[in-house]
Amino acid sequence: MGVDFYCSNKLFNCSYGSWHNIRLDIIKSTFDYIKDKFEKDKELYGNIEDEDDENWIGEGSQYENYMNELNEFMEECLNQKNDVLLDCFVEFSPINALYYFDLGGLFSFCNQSDCDGFYSPGNSLDICILFDKIKPFTSKYNLLQDCIYNEEFNQINHNNNCVYSIFEESYKNRENVIIS
Repeated sequence: MGVDFYCSNKLFNCSYGSWHNIRLDIIKSTFDYIKDKFEKDKELYGNIEDEDDENWIGEGSQYENYMNELNEFMEECLNQKNDVLLDCFVEFSPINALYYFDLGGLFSFCNQSDCDGFYSPGNSLDICILFDKIKPFTSKYNLLQDCIYNEEFNQINHNNNCVYSIFEESYKNRENVIIS
């Protein structure tokens, strides 16, 4: 038994356990991306004192407020064991903060049933944007990188498409990704 994702003529399937691990690794990769982004943004924009500057990230800015919210959330989630990390993420994720940093695809990706359901083309676009942002941070998760991005690996080893191509197909052709 496993989970199947279909869109047009594209298919990706894996066991429920593998899909759970993929989602955990996506969460962890996103957290790595967020930490890196905050460090780089502080270096680039941390000295800007003009509140009217579009790059101002100082005390009281929306950026700072959402950054603090995400940092607290990540700390709480990362203190959880893997078996409850996904539940913690779905239940307590700061949706506005994720969307502020253009990471709303993480919520869409994780907050979906493993069996019956679908991702809309809008969800799929958000997920592809997320995958584009976190790709460099997935390298420590070899299987994750292969099943998300490597079309050739999936077709040779599993007769599958990569996960990215399923979501890309969805938003480009405005078709739902069907989960069964």
